Amino acid sequence: LRIGSLQKEKIILKDSLKYIPLFGWGMQMSLYIFLKRKWTEDENHLTNMLTYFGKMHYPVHLILFPEGTDLSESNKKRDRDYSEKNGLPINKYVMHPRTTGFVHCMEVFNETYNTGISVCDITIGYNGKITQGEKEVLQGDFPSEIHFHVKQFSPSDLHPVTKEHL
Repeated sequence: LRIGSLQKEKIILKDSLKYIPLFGWGMQMSLYIFLKRKWTEDENHLTNMLTYFGKMHYPVHLILFPEGTDLSESNKKRDRDYSEKNGLPINKYVMHPRTTGFVHCMEVFNETYNTGISVCDITIGYNGKITQGEKEVLQGDFPSEIHFHVKQFSPSDLHPVTKEHL
């Protein structure tokens, strides 16, 4: 990591995490973006945060998890239902990404930043136990191995990402 690069990292997280003593406060001070997972409430907040970063000429490495981070049985069932409804393959180890927030971020970045942006797709694989919640993490219950598959897309690799292109 380059010196100072962590200041650029902005993670989109669920709103309840900002209330964790010390960690939540630190994430708020680092200007992480907290969402309630209700688009009617989150759209304006997300737009305001991303626009603020752009107007301040603040370089941002935005990290989001469009498929979520919880591979619980209820979420797997919801993903299976979504797959069947939309004619998509049923996955065993990953969920289909929800694209509304990602597309919105791309639209705001394209409007706000003068330079091209790149996208880095990171797929995380776990060997052994898959941690399902904050409680397990705090108890030190981690998988035995974590694998990352990283693919970066330059601005020229990206098709225009708008609601109309989905």
